[in-house]
Amino acid sequence: FLQSEMTNPLFLTLFCQNYTGTDFDMFTLFEKVIEKAEDEAQKAVGMKETISVLNSLVDEMVGFRLTHSALTMTQEELFELKFWERYGLTSSKIPFVSSLVRSGFLISTAAEHTETYYLGYNLLEDFVCAKTILREHPQKEELISYVQNDLLKIENGCISNYHNIDIFIVVCGLYAEKYHEECFEDIEVNVTDEFDKNDIVRRYLESFVWRKSSSVDSETFRSFINRYPID
Repeated sequence: FLQSEMTNPLFLTLFCQNYTGTDFDMFTLFEKVIEKAEDEAQKAVGMKETISVLNSLVDEMVGFRLTHSALTMTQEELFELKFWERYGLTSSKIPFVSSLVRSGFLISTAAEHTETYYLGYNLLEDFVCAKTILREHPQKEELISYVQNDLLKIENGCISNYHNIDIFIVVCGLYAEKYHEECFEDIEVNVTDEFDKNDIVRRYLESFVWRKSSSVDSETFRSFINRYPID
């Protein structure tokens, strides 16, 4: 996994800036990315309080992403979020965001006089989206309903929101880490289209290379691959 991801310059930057030399753990790496980006952004705007604010901004960006199925936000949309007023940062939007761009947490692009932003690495975006989803839907039945009807939008056995499959896979990993049980099959059972089923099963299996070992039960994993043999 690491060998292939090291060809991605964004991931390589995040890895080199935040890896501590301990056993590799993707989720812990992303937590360190968020902590480091927040520390630098708070210093950039002169915040002296020790409260965490970046996760609140991320939550609003995730809400926008999931509600609008938008992979990017314009500067106007970003600056209109309630976060800025809530934390008294209405006059510090530009330096705060500029710091997040410098740290690689956000990527900024400009086209036709419009500046847009997105999170610096696809799996980082999937991670923060999944974290927000789990926090907003803590009960298993509620979570499964949201994933089926909103995140993936499974209709007549087919997945409509293909662009959210990777978020779903990360949700499964975080759920297993928190509750020590899997939720994948509770959702997969409703996918009857052969192509869609094979796709999510493949991605789910691939996720075990970056999931925490503490979130993986060996017996459950062996049972799963016996039911879904791979080539």
